[in-house]
Amino acid sequence: DELAGRLATIDALSGGRFGWNVVTTAGGVVPANFGRDGEPDHSARYQRASEVTARVIAAWAGQEGAEVTLRSPQGRPVVVQAGASKDGVRLAGEHAEVIFTAAQTLDEALAFRRSIDENAAAFGRRPEHVAILPGLSTVVGSTEAEAQERRQLLADLVPEPYALGRLSAQLGIDLSGVDLNETVPLDALPVPEQASGSQTFYRLVLGIIERQRPTYRQLLRTLGGGAGHRIVVGTPEQIADDIEHWFRAGAADGFHVMPDALPCGFGHFVDHVIPELQRRGLFRTEYSGHTLRDHLGLPVQAPLRSAPPILAPTW
Repeated sequence: DELAGRLATIDALSGGRFGWNVVTTAGGVVPANFGRDGEPDHSARYQRASEVTARVIAAWAGQEGAEVTLRSPQGRPVVVQAGASKDGVRLAGEHAEVIFTAAQTLDEALAFRRSIDENAAAFGRRPEHVAILPGLSTVVGSTEAEAQERRQLLADLVPEPYALGRLSAQLGIDLSGVDLNETVPLDALPVPEQASGSQTFYRLVLGIIERQRPTYRQLLRTLGGGAGHRIVVGTPEQIADDIEHWFRAGAADGFHVMPDALPCGFGHFVDHVIPELQRRGLFRTEYSGHTLRDHLGLPVQAPLRSAPPILAPTW
């Protein structure tokens, strides 16, 4: 109830521009913050996430006995989730209104959308009220050659020991002694369900290995700029082509954009890609509403009472 109150308070104070990203864990070091020696197993994490999220939503709807002190124009915060494992998709179908995905191919993205729609419908929800935002890392250049040169420069700036350590942590596998010029062996990798790290990221990496059969060095380069998300390199027109293709195919309602470097990469996207999308009628030229739900095209989730219950902050 305290969590529900704090989140709803932020939502009300922001004028309805707040969303809650439900994340089950952020790596092996996190449990130490709570006096634990390690993470719960994957299914246990998602079971707990489902229970906590259900209770928070119930509190917002006035079902937990909390007093109403503030009101939000969007009814309640937008619930966001990311996860492509079986447990993650179930949690998304049960509660999420915005879903991040790290799909690398159009076929993967379309299959993910079908699984989300099926799970949402199974929980009595309307699939069209769920927005899917694939992650997209962009490298923009005035020419394709310029964009490829920038991509190479940024990849060369990432220290290989750091990149390898990060990959080890994300996969839950010790890679400290590998030969970077060796082809990544498929038979040395456990099935995703047995991975101790993020199953979503693990499946993403496994797909890259199966399709490309890279060396460890090539894999690190592929993953580098987008932290595992899909990377599109090219001119503003080429990047807009890619975005339009995914959107019109039904694989995306929008994108979780992660420019290659900040702040300049974001400026390149805003100054050059956005105008191209606007010329194609794919991006707004002005806002039609004021809340996060308005911007995402999601309906107001009216609570059971006239306003979401909010507990008095304790800080």
